[in-house]
Amino acid sequence: NEYSQAEEPLAGAHSDSSWEILTDNLCAFVERGESCLVFVKAKHEARRGAELLAGRVHEPAAEKAIEALRKLEITHCRDSLMDTLSTGVAFHSADLSGEERRIVEEAFRSGEVKALISTSTLAVGMNLPAQNVFIAADKWMYDNRFGMPWKTPILRSEYENMGGRAGRYGSGIPFGRSILIGVTPYDETTLWRRYVDGEREKVEPRLAKEPLENHVLRLVASRSCLTEEELHAFFEKTLTGTWIWAESVPLEETEFRVRAAINRAIDTGMITRDGSERLGATPLGQAVASKGISIATAQELSHWLHESETRIWSDLDLILAAALTADGRMLQVTLTSREYDRADYPGVLKRITLDEDSEADVPLNRLRNSSLMPFFEEVRAIKIALFLSDWIDESSIYDIEEKYHTLLGQIVSAAEQVSWIIDATAALATAFGAQDDFINRLTRLAERVQHGLRDEGLALARLRLPGLDRGAIIALETNDLHTPSALAGAPTHLLDQWVPAATAHELKSWGLRNHDDKEHPPGREVHPPPSLPVLVVDDRRPNEIVVEGKRVKLQDKQYRL
Repeated sequence: NEYSQAEEPLAGAHSDSSWEILTDNLCAFVERGESCLVFVKAKHEARRGAELLAGRVHEPAAEKAIEALRKLEITHCRDSLMDTLSTGVAFHSADLSGEERRIVEEAFRSGEVKALISTSTLAVGMNLPAQNVFIAADKWMYDNRFGMPWKTPILRSEYENMGGRAGRYGSGIPFGRSILIGVTPYDETTLWRRYVDGEREKVEPRLAKEPLENHVLRLVASRSCLTEEELHAFFEKTLTGTWIWAESVPLEETEFRVRAAINRAIDTGMITRDGSERLGATPLGQAVASKGISIATAQELSHWLHESETRIWSDLDLILAAALTADGRMLQVTLTSREYDRADYPGVLKRITLDEDSEADVPLNRLRNSSLMPFFEEVRAIKIALFLSDWIDESSIYDIEEKYHTLLGQIVSAAEQVSWIIDATAALATAFGAQDDFINRLTRLAERVQHGLRDEGLALARLRLPGLDRGAIIALETNDLHTPSALAGAPTHLLDQWVPAATAHELKSWGLRNHDDKEHPPGREVHPPPSLPVLVVDDRRPNEIVVEGKRVKLQDKQYRL
């Protein structure tokens, strides 16, 4: 901390490959017992980097982490993690489920894992110090104006955030290295000038880059501002108002922008203005503001509602509409150029919706009735809608990952986002005065997408009991143990196969409190099968069977055989 400069000899300094330099030094640090954190720019680089390092690092296996992972549902990332953890190496990215990430973080924090390859997700809000932090000096950037990602240098503030994991004050680590790799003298000079000697970039306020009417609606709906003058005074005090508008925009221009935003919110039916010029949110505007969606998304969903309340529609229809909204764009879901060209997701969509109504003016029909290849982002939305359709049909995660070239973290992230938008759709339907049955179906679908379940499993999901995850609920449902009546009569030792003992007792208690006395009179105990059936063929669920608790999709002929 004396602000002096010095040099330290490191391994592999004469290689032409930055990866080889990184690997040689990381192995040397790990052999000395030092923890290493490597930040990379992409999710696939984190996983592949860990797999490559696992062949070079020879540390003891992270047994506690491996044992914890064994208890989770099988996924591609779980399997890869179990392989890399056998040599004390792990990876961390948004492709992992929340539980997988928690296990990896705890293993690194405890010292079981000595080398962790991660995307920048780990640098945000995580107290996870290391002795050595390697940082990739570039990142992927996405801008809606261009519709495609490109590589760009990381910001100095991002370098400080990631490098700040090294030897954090108060962590007990005696020192820390933050390492950028310059393969050539030019790289070395450039990196030093930008990230060591350079100035931190200015903060860029977001307000000026977003439609102002969304902020107007939220301020009016929350009754924070009820007149044009109050809105203008509020915006003047924001960072955008003081740093950008005050410096470069005349006062008349800012007043015009606020007034135009108010008029747009009025024209879309979100707010009203009375004779005294006071502003108020309509029931529609209140629903939009309370659910946090944008006005553009609300307009798209409103159109779908008006087209759909009195027609027969499928779950896939609304899931696709949600994924195609302005708020439904999910860049975190991978779609490669090869998939776009060859996976034929639009063709799959057309085949599985062949018998559905094609007259309504909804996104599904616009895509089905077009002979043109959809745009890249439209195909991504179709892919999301297809795998979420399988997700709520209770297909296994491993099968969804295989079928759609995606990973559990992306599935869960997409499910949360689409569930939020469908829940907002239900709020809009309520504001429009739609029928209760229609609103209830929307609400149930939002829950099903969030949890990845059929209607039958929602009652258990609402209990939010520890250990009662999607896999456990599907297993209970498969064995007809998902109703209060069945659980009331089931011995707890049978439930222990799928949930922790404490949760089994909670399920039993819930069943006893809510079971149907007419169906199962007091004193009569129902005894389900003592163990998991090897094979279940149920005509109520054609085109699938259950083998040792796992759902297997079949073609019609296979199912009949």
